[in-house]
Amino acid sequence: LQNLNLDEAGQTATGSLLNEVRNLSEMVTAFLNFARPQPLELENVSLMELVQDCGAELQTFFDERRLELQVGNSLEKDVVVRADERMLRQTLLNLLRNAAEAISDNAPERKVKIVPSVQRDETGQWAIVEIADSGKGIPPADLERIFIPFFTTKASGHGVGLALAHRVVTQHGGTLTASNRPAGGAMFRLQLPLSVA
Repeated sequence: LQNLNLDEAGQTATGSLLNEVRNLSEMVTAFLNFARPQPLELENVSLMELVQDCGAELQTFFDERRLELQVGNSLEKDVVVRADERMLRQTLLNLLRNAAEAISDNAPERKVKIVPSVQRDETGQWAIVEIADSGKGIPPADLERIFIPFFTTKASGHGVGLALAHRVVTQHGGTLTASNRPAGGAMFRLQLPLSVA
């Protein structure tokens, strides 16, 4: 259909159809990943490189929504995690998309910030990725349920994305938490064991 010489209405309909097919494909993939977890294929992954790649991949998505994506850097040197790069990338992309979708069209501040950092405590060294948005935040009752499979507050959501992200992070020996920021908006905090390159 895209190769046919269509009028403007036909092109619009074709574009909408293609978009819906992509959405259905993503939904089916998410359901399959959730229903049939794959074993992790661990490799050394540069955290900052992965964060920057995810930001670049979603730049058009953010531009279309008139949102600013800020990629911060609190790392003194490159940080390497042992991770399944494909699954970790999918998790970060999902969290960034959710953050963008949490900001309403009439929000005065329209930005998402992703910041990798390192934390050391009595349990070891951790790679941290924080994703904060300037939306309204998450209702307190929903904070307790957002990682439960099939729970969603979105009209077009399927409730698998955050549940899958939580499971992927847990499989890596890490944690994924959500909270509301005092300044407004929500923040997701991903924590993974690290090794320093």
